[in-house]
Amino acid sequence: MSLAKFYSMLIRTKDVTTKVTESALHRCLNVFDLTFLGVGATVGAGLYVVTGQVAKEMAGPGIVLSFLIAAVASMLAGLCYAEFGCRVSKAGSAYVYTYATLGEFWGFVIGWNMILEYIIGNASLARGLSDYIDSIFGGAIKDFFITNIGSWKVDGIGSYPDFLAMLMPLLMMAIVCMGAQHSTVFNKTVTAINLAVVVFIVGVGLWHVDTRNWTPRQNFAPYGASGILAGAASCFFCFVGFDVIATAGEETINPRRNIPLSIVLSLLISFFCYFGVATVLTMMVSYNDLKQQAPLANAFGDHAFKVQWSFIFFQKITFLSN
Repeated sequence: MSLAKFYSMLIRTKDVTTKVTESALHRCLNVFDLTFLGVGATVGAGLYVVTGQVAKEMAGPGIVLSFLIAAVASMLAGLCYAEFGCRVSKAGSAYVYTYATLGEFWGFVIGWNMILEYIIGNASLARGLSDYIDSIFGGAIKDFFITNIGSWKVDGIGSYPDFLAMLMPLLMMAIVCMGAQHSTVFNKTVTAINLAVVVFIVGVGLWHVDTRNWTPRQNFAPYGASGILAGAASCFFCFVGFDVIATAGEETINPRRNIPLSIVLSLLISFFCYFGVATVLTMMVSYNDLKQQAPLANAFGDHAFKVQWSFIFFQKITFLSN
């Protein structure tokens, strides 16, 4: 094989000129389904953890501006996905988009990076969910595995076999294997619970805000503009997840309309969720007094709302949604 032929194989692009209506999968997802899919993947653990960390260490109450800047940047990326979703209405998201525009080699690189991203992300979420469930039972699950199976001390891996974490991806896989219609119902149910929790947090929190936590100006932006921008960089990762909408291109009804619309809607809903929670959190409690581990639970606890366990439960719902 000549070098020129090998190079031409690396840069050959995928033919995506087939009709939009042609698909081996059943097109059953509408704008509502896709929007909930995007919101479920975007509004995640960052709502309960990142808000406290960024407000305390980087931006103070100025975190609301950090989320605004991050949302604008995410919307620009989302519009790029929306355009590709119109032109290339196929399953595969960034892999297919890259293959169709830059060639097979870069599509290969992006595709395997996406697989690695999903594997690491799902493994981390499964382990986090396992730890949360174990904490509800006072560490009894961990003690059971250590006592009956064993433990070890090896750098880079867990100290015991976490079979509960292993079961979580298997459970999600079983739900996904039921088909798009069944898995969408599950996702919409879980996402609706998450959004209800956000409405509860903002609604109840508004009754306990103290505007003195935002004034004078030094209190609103204690770390200055640099802190707000640094916080925006961290907050940007809270919006990662909307790209999952593009993976459902071949299961979407009228993808050239529904994919762009659902991407924009999911990012707007996610922004209002993060912005609302960050506003209430930093006005209920001074940013100096925020707890990094469970900022929302502690903020409500400071106002005589003993709801720490409720927040822990709904954090698990959020993990499942992701």
